[in-house]
Amino acid sequence: MISVRELTKVYRQPARDVVALDNINLDIDDGEIHGIIGRSGAGKSTLVRCLTLLDRPTEGKVIVGDQDLTGVTDTELRNARRRIGMVFQHANLLSSRTVADNIAMPLEIVKTHKAERRARAKELIDLVGLSGLEDTYPAQLSGGQRQRVGIARALAADPDVLLCDEPTSALDPATTNEILTLIRSVSSRLNLTVVVITHEMSVVKTLCDSVSLLDDGKILESGKLAEVAGKVNSRLSRALLPLPTHELAAADLVLEVVGKQDAVNVPIASHIAEENPVTVHITAANVETLGDTRFAHYLLAISSAEQINITGIEATLARHGYSERARAKEGVQV
Repeated sequence: MISVRELTKVYRQPARDVVALDNINLDIDDGEIHGIIGRSGAGKSTLVRCLTLLDRPTEGKVIVGDQDLTGVTDTELRNARRRIGMVFQHANLLSSRTVADNIAMPLEIVKTHKAERRARAKELIDLVGLSGLEDTYPAQLSGGQRQRVGIARALAADPDVLLCDEPTSALDPATTNEILTLIRSVSSRLNLTVVVITHEMSVVKTLCDSVSLLDDGKILESGKLAEVAGKVNSRLSRALLPLPTHELAAADLVLEVVGKQDAVNVPIASHIAEENPVTVHITAANVETLGDTRFAHYLLAISSAEQINITGIEATLARHGYSERARAKEGVQV
């Protein structure tokens, strides 16, 4: 549905040029919810603006469906944008308009008949769980309700793509979960392709099917959630499967390992000790489900009176479905 090719955005400045996006390549499938995560200043919001051509890329292509938005006329671009809904960090509702009128505003702009606007607004009010509030004004709504209105407004023109720029960062945890559940439900029911820009890994873990890590204007890692979580030495994996705070542990060898699916049920520390002349202690552990895949992440402190056979331990890990993430040098404390 969305294909970005060699996308670069440079802001020309008198003192020096600022490269906000640097050769971005990205593919997002139909009906997929894709998270783009990065710290502040990584280029996330610039990428959103370039996806809609609110900011025109310096180089590269943005293809939505089968249409290259960087090569169309202004009229064609305006029509294409109607197929892309936008949800922002703050709903930015018009205070003088009711819930129904705010939702219907995109249809009013394109001169849709009044009766049709009302019917569409009513349909979307029901969809986002605001039944009975159609005549309410934004000042009378909670933050979560206002964001629901913003989502409904983004859906008014029946888009194919929904772009969400930090849609929950201004909300409390309980309301955040409600909004994320709503976005996933809407995506499933309407077969929407969703792109979520966020700096919160919890949003990615709860909502997304796939994820990209954006840093300093570049995509460093990208893939399906279950795939990137299981990769050895992946920054995304470390963020998706964080270990709890743990005490320093002295050992001859420290291993950080990840297993998934059936491997989660394997007592891997016991197997290492049984198959190798070593003592193994679990220093920290985390077991989580991402999407439909269960993962186990362990930090293992390994000691032995003999020289440790690294090859043997690695063979045990591989045999039981575990990948070695990192190995500390002998004598290192973790």
